[in-house]
Amino acid sequence: MGTSLSPHHRARWGKQRRELAKMNLCAFNDNLAMLILICSPTKDLSLHVTIYDSQLPRLMDTHAPLKTKTVVERTNCEWFTNELGELKHHLWALDRKYKLAGLAVEQEIYKLKSDEYEQCHVAIKQLYYTKDVLDCDGKQGATFNSIKLLHQSR
Repeated sequence: MGTSLSPHHRARWGKQRRELAKMNLCAFNDNLAMLILICSPTKDLSLHVTIYDSQLPRLMDTHAPLKTKTVVERTNCEWFTNELGELKHHLWALDRKYKLAGLAVEQEIYKLKSDEYEQCHVAIKQLYYTKDVLDCDGKQGATFNSIKLLHQSR
């Protein structure tokens, strides 16, 4: 078994991106037109590149700042099956659909599927750990180690 579900063992990393779709293009175009690079062009290419490298990133930081999305990489769980993964993705889709539509019917469907997922989740996890304990074949040391690992994973 040996899988730890502790949040301390999860790898976290940040992914930076700009939300360009939310940017106010009119204000961006106005500020872009006022850049020194455009207002007073130079014939010196190296100066042109230096100005470009300093002004454009500043303009982008103003209108579409970098946002960091934290991605959590979880450890593998032997009991987490493909069926559970599919149910979970279906549940996320229903959640998005409910939040976009805002209809009571969508909320009821989401609640029903959420309950179904939770029941399936508990049953699969319980089956896995029961099988793990039963696989000890009555060996007291192996049984205690299995139960110890079970309590550590919570």
